[in-house]
Amino acid sequence: MNIRQELLNLYRYGKTSKGFSEAYPLLLILLATVVTSVVPTAIYQNYLCYEVGDYAIDLSLLTVSILFVPIITKTKKNPAMIGFCVFFLIFGLISIPLAKASEASAILTGIYTALPFLLVSCIRFTPFQGVLLRWIILIPFFAIVLQVLLYGLGFLTYVSESTGNEVGRIGEASRIGSTVGKATGTSVFIFLCALLSALLFIKRPFFFWGILAISFIATVITQSRGTTLMMACYLLALSTPFLKEANSKGGGFYVRILMLGGVLFGGAGFLYLKPDVVEQWRKRVDYFKGDAFDLAGRDVRGAQAIAIAKKSHYLGVGLGNYSPRKKLMLGSAKRAGIGSPHNVYLLLLGEIGIVGALGYIALQIRVLYRGYKYNRWMATIGLFILLGAGHNTEYVYLHMPFIWVFALLLAYVSHEPYQAMKTRKGAA
Repeated sequence: MNIRQELLNLYRYGKTSKGFSEAYPLLLILLATVVTSVVPTAIYQNYLCYEVGDYAIDLSLLTVSILFVPIITKTKKNPAMIGFCVFFLIFGLISIPLAKASEASAILTGIYTALPFLLVSCIRFTPFQGVLLRWIILIPFFAIVLQVLLYGLGFLTYVSESTGNEVGRIGEASRIGSTVGKATGTSVFIFLCALLSALLFIKRPFFFWGILAISFIATVITQSRGTTLMMACYLLALSTPFLKEANSKGGGFYVRILMLGGVLFGGAGFLYLKPDVVEQWRKRVDYFKGDAFDLAGRDVRGAQAIAIAKKSHYLGVGLGNYSPRKKLMLGSAKRAGIGSPHNVYLLLLGEIGIVGALGYIALQIRVLYRGYKYNRWMATIGLFILLGAGHNTEYVYLHMPFIWVFALLLAYVSHEPYQAMKTRKGAA
């Protein structure tokens, strides 16, 4: 089926009552994702959040949740996503007595983190939803990639960081960010969207590898070491002949090798045409050869998280009381928050203790098992890399807008095949 026919079929089916009922929850989630990723933070804070004392209520999340009410009561839900929802609600409640800075921060963070998982649990990945999602997730993906490419090519100048005292001075820009956040957050969001969209285009090899190629170039521009590592690991995994989906998805082994060469050639070609990016990478590598890791690196942040957990007897200091959630509780930093460990597992260890951290790991293992059970090898490998390299180098996955795409990826890996669900329902 060609692209024009596929989009036309989407439109025709979407106009039916059944099609609308399937499209409605996806479009609501897309709306929340686009609003929290594309709208600049200053506008977001001023117009899309309602301040209550020292806190800010996210109006986009609140609105989408209200519009979801009729769906939640009627739709069969993904049990793995319900597990995450219940997990964060429970720890939001039981960590109230442990809250070091604010009891309200514990319960609000629990609710705000649980809601996206609850809403995404309603996505059943019907054939129509799968096709629709793979197209609409490209909207936030290209919205952020376009910003990075424009800034990287020099058509616009958006400076998220600086090597001097004044951010934005000409000649002092060090890394490229976007409306999502700084450079690392930008690259993580691009990787999440690229991974999900590419997997949904898995039977269209040129789309699959084209999306990965664009995200690879954007990652190179942002100079994020963690995301570059994730991308390299995923591309390496896809190039192996042992992947069980090699003969039916992703274009076969030889096509995948050819496409991988194209991705690498495209990245190398961009670096050749943009020597400024190469020079910034060189400076960044030289910088991390010094004492950055001894004084202000991730090992220091990790040691702080472990020390906080140890001081609390590994019970935690309360959900949201260690690190305020970006674009989730915009005002919470005024009352709660010590720092950021740049590591999801250490974040949860510091906030909800060793039981909470192990519980989160158990939930992720369940998702990986379901992906293995349903033979989603490419998706499971991508998620495994994300939970390994990604979760250990950055902690934004439980923040807005990352949590929307992250939850969708988890739901895709863990959902029961639609045909199997229909067969089981018919037999019952």
